[in-house]
Amino acid sequence: MPSDAQHMPEPADAPSLDQAVEALTRGVDILRSLSLHEEAREMAALVERLGAGRAGIGHHVFRREGEYRVILYESDVFRLKETLGLAYLAKLLASPGREIHVLDLVGSDASLASDAGPVLDVEARHAYRERIEELAAELTDAEHANDPERAVRQREELELLRRELSRGEGLGGRHRASGSTSERARQAATKALRSALARIATHSPALSRHLASTVRTGTYCRYDPDPRLPIAWRF
Repeated sequence: MPSDAQHMPEPADAPSLDQAVEALTRGVDILRSLSLHEEAREMAALVERLGAGRAGIGHHVFRREGEYRVILYESDVFRLKETLGLAYLAKLLASPGREIHVLDLVGSDASLASDAGPVLDVEARHAYRERIEELAAELTDAEHANDPERAVRQREELELLRRELSRGEGLGGRHRASGSTSERARQAATKALRSALARIATHSPALSRHLASTVRTGTYCRYDPDPRLPIAWRF
């Protein structure tokens, strides 16, 4: 006679730990909207414990979910309505340590388009980009080797080349359409990012402090976390 175990149905596909965290995050959001703050704190603590149990060091969540962005950082878990600023921030968080030109960050925007000739020719732009990559690697080595004098020299040259390249570099490596195009994009991106950071600060002072010290805006934007404190974002 077959055993009962042979007749047991196959279990349904179990949700992943990330899916469980996101579902509980939505629950925290709902409890807070109902002013059930104690219950929300208890559920947030469960989310934190689940997050701490995942493999890897310093894993956090910054995931788009429909019209919202699910955010988990340390003991803070919350959702925000998606905005351009959060989308820009997600691009930066996904590429730690990488310089992103503001026109690449904001993407194609007809309101920023205008006509002008190239400021730098193709060969010059290519040479600038190659040297900038070399200097960035050399600067990192100098900082790790605790060689401040070499780091200062490389940083000065790096900033000079970036300023020159920013005069001619544009979206996707093409020439900049005009001086005002990059400036308008810089202003728009800075405003959107500041708005996103202000919204995050109302929910997570810890994440606000982290981003305030690691996110750089300007013609080139960058997310620059401390390499000695590994942090990985899930999107």
